[in-house]
Amino acid sequence: MSKIGVIYARYSCDHQREESIEGQLRECNEYCKKHDIVIIKEYIDRALSAKTDNRPSFQQMIKDSSLKKFDCIIVWKIDRFARNRADTYKYKTILKNNGVNVISATEHISDSAEGIILESVLEGMAEYYSADLSQKVKRGMTENLLKGYFNGGSIPYGYKVKDKKLIINDDEAIIIKKIFDLYTKQLYSIGEIEKRLNNENILNRKGQNFKHGTISSILSNVKYKGVLTFGDQINENILPAIIDKEQFDFAQIRKSERKIAAGHAKAQEKYLLTDKLFCGTCGLKMIGDSSKKPNGKVYKYYVCKSNKKKIKPCTMKPVHKAGIEQLILLMINKYLSNSIEKKKLIDKVYNYLTNENPLIPQLEEKINSHTNKINNLILAIENGINPIDIKEKINTLTKEREDAILQLNKEKLNTNLLTKEQIEYTLENFTDLDINKEEDAKILINLFIERVYLYENGTVEIFLKSAINTHKITLSPNSSDRTQSGPPG
Repeated sequence: MSKIGVIYARYSCDHQREESIEGQLRECNEYCKKHDIVIIKEYIDRALSAKTDNRPSFQQMIKDSSLKKFDCIIVWKIDRFARNRADTYKYKTILKNNGVNVISATEHISDSAEGIILESVLEGMAEYYSADLSQKVKRGMTENLLKGYFNGGSIPYGYKVKDKKLIINDDEAIIIKKIFDLYTKQLYSIGEIEKRLNNENILNRKGQNFKHGTISSILSNVKYKGVLTFGDQINENILPAIIDKEQFDFAQIRKSERKIAAGHAKAQEKYLLTDKLFCGTCGLKMIGDSSKKPNGKVYKYYVCKSNKKKIKPCTMKPVHKAGIEQLILLMINKYLSNSIEKKKLIDKVYNYLTNENPLIPQLEEKINSHTNKINNLILAIENGINPIDIKEKINTLTKEREDAILQLNKEKLNTNLLTKEQIEYTLENFTDLDINKEEDAKILINLFIERVYLYENGTVEIFLKSAINTHKITLSPNSSDRTQSGPPG
């Protein structure tokens, strides 16, 4: 029976072209035809180095290998897979455990001891080439820096290139100065600068409005005070400055102060049920609020938006934040620990993924039907029917079944379908989350809670995203700690 394989192709930089990928794919496909390997998918990374494993298609391929739908990965050369022996060992071990091996289409490496040595040599050469090339590139870029040459990449707004060096673009420099003046002299916020530039129809080099992130990057770019950097190397003597050092440094101080203030705001306790908790009396959202008692203690709670914003009168009383959140989290844990509910959830997730591709259930049905027909024909032979009469029929059904299995594997790969075992494993990970940790609690609530209704009689109605039925719970007085008026206290 034919081997099932995928192809991995990559080119590493802008000096190589799309034809490089086409050439790799052509030679890999020719190899597969000669060696009876059926290719069901191609994984391609463009302009990404094998020195790092942070390659999207590569990582997806490694992940897909766990589905065990292919036996081998075909690469043009071993260095397309990795140029780092640690990564090579790591990912080949993962693939080996998944029953997948890596084959070079152009380097004839046998499974013998000599072949293993040859592969190690090729991997070592690829790593040496990558390290040597990186060193030469860094050396060249450092020399460029010392001479004041532009090292490439996007040209910073406010400059242009002449004789390989950055010089001031007078028209754009006016905008850079305006941004720094607004920020450091008139003390505009970055958001206010964005609105000001857009209102004045000042556009960037691409003819688009200036965005918040772009303005923030401009305010931090040391080139504007005349500094060129590469790695640890700094050149302060060649690049013409647009902004003087004192104004630039003041901008950094102001950005740092605002960042610290924003950090303090983010560090405050989050209301995990924001946009999910609703008032059972009037139907509006319940929003986070707090109050400070004379003893200095701060109480956090959820209050009906009708009362908080004075939209309309509502009789719903505030409820303690910690009590209602803890109740919801305990319910999620109980739900995930219930074997019947968990099975329903696994089936629902699996069916959802399967129904995304209508071909999958059709192919599965065809495979099962052909398997039953083949078994019945074999049984007929065992019962004395002349095998010559049905041999051709068995061969036809077997071939059709193999084609269907191949197509099924291909469809599953292209839809990234998970098995029920993998879905169950993922759910087990959720049960390990600590509900007392804010980040873990936030993950659970966002994943499983659609909405929660809180009623005046203490009933909590919870709608789970994947549940078949609504869960109703009575909120105990201890967890809600309600008062007749004002916030809980």
